[in-house]
Amino acid sequence: SVAYFYSATVAGFCSAVDRASVLEGANGAVGMIGFSYQGSTQLLAASEALPELKAIAPAMFGWDIYRGWAFENGAFRLAGNLTWATQVAAETARRRGDVDAYAELYRTSRAVPLLEGIAGKPAFVDRHDGLGHYKAWLEEPATSSYWADRSPSARLEELKKSCPPALIIGGWYDNQLPGVLDAYHELTTAGRETRLVIGPWAHFTWDQKVGDVDFGPEAINRTGLLLLRWFNHWLKGEGDLSDLPQMSVFDMGNKTWINLEDWPIDRKTFYLSGDGSASVDSTVGGLVESVTQSGTIEWMVTDPWRPAPAHGGALVTPAGPIDRSRVDGRPDVLTFTTQPLITTLRLCGKLAVALSLVSEAASFDVAVTLSRVSTDGRVFALGEGYCTLNASAEVTELELALRATCISIAPEERLRISIAGACFPTYAVNPGTGERAECARMGDAGIIATGIRVNGPSSVTLTILN
Repeated sequence: SVAYFYSATVAGFCSAVDRASVLEGANGAVGMIGFSYQGSTQLLAASEALPELKAIAPAMFGWDIYRGWAFENGAFRLAGNLTWATQVAAETARRRGDVDAYAELYRTSRAVPLLEGIAGKPAFVDRHDGLGHYKAWLEEPATSSYWADRSPSARLEELKKSCPPALIIGGWYDNQLPGVLDAYHELTTAGRETRLVIGPWAHFTWDQKVGDVDFGPEAINRTGLLLLRWFNHWLKGEGDLSDLPQMSVFDMGNKTWINLEDWPIDRKTFYLSGDGSASVDSTVGGLVESVTQSGTIEWMVTDPWRPAPAHGGALVTPAGPIDRSRVDGRPDVLTFTTQPLITTLRLCGKLAVALSLVSEAASFDVAVTLSRVSTDGRVFALGEGYCTLNASAEVTELELALRATCISIAPEERLRISIAGACFPTYAVNPGTGERAECARMGDAGIIATGIRVNGPSSVTLTILN
């Protein structure tokens, strides 16, 4: 039998599992499935060592709710946090029969106001009791027990002992991918029974066409059949899972699935190169395999009047591989591109950049995107990272993880690193004053010049599958 429950507390999760186990037609074994926050709640329930809970299938979920959902490297995820909180508040109003509040919130959720005097505090938030959890997400410090109470990562020791078999599902263009991979790593390292499936999907999108790319018939949603097989085995004792791969990940270049026992360990590093004029000539910046250290600085200027926009990738709605060549052509976006590849380069796993930065602002933001440049000039994001930094020293050394990927880059295609000082409205524009961007007054924001030291100190490291 199938039952649907919703709860906001761990006690509620336990109660739901207990109630489901005694439903008419049930055999006493319970499985849990859900996306996004409902993926997180499965793991919270699993940490309670419930004897009836025999298997889970969390998909596209948060692991550390503070660091992996509400914030990213000190930057508040403005648009996503506000939109989701508005949706939850609208549903709360509907359930309590408040027709007027529901109508306003439903309307607002389709065009959340992000350009009021203080970006993170639009007027409608206070009219609706702080939008439930939104005000807490905005105000609770990182050390608050509020986040631990809601984060599966805070219950890792319990999960190491009690987590039932878990089929973990993610997408290369899902904004929650880092948490999915962290959860899989921790549970697998602890010896728990796990399987991992990562498709070419965005958050809640299990289709073969994502963004501007059709990933072909191999990407068609067959995950439902896999879930049935998973739960039939663990709840009913039916079927054999011995042929189910430990990891099944989608290669977005070859448009096919590959099976892995573990992530590859081979790495390849490219260095950012330039002559100092990358902001005015997008052909200058390069990604090269070796450089001679010269101390050249490439400068980018972030203007709060027209900040670099979020476009494509995992950090915007709609998400997915959407051509960002126009964004890369902006003078406030620095691009560093390889020469056309001679042989196929297959990326599979983590991506990371090391940047040497200079800025006179009290604080500044850095948005980094790794992309594939097709032979016809279109540019599709593969992995992104974002960070808010305080300029406490003359030079700031940054090591920034980008979202992982799996893709075969074909001969004649190129790789590109794009760097900007904003990614609006996914994140509020940093005012440069040291104040939190989402809490600062819009009129206090200033122009920020940020320099990237190239030809030696700055690089991107890729995990490759030979």
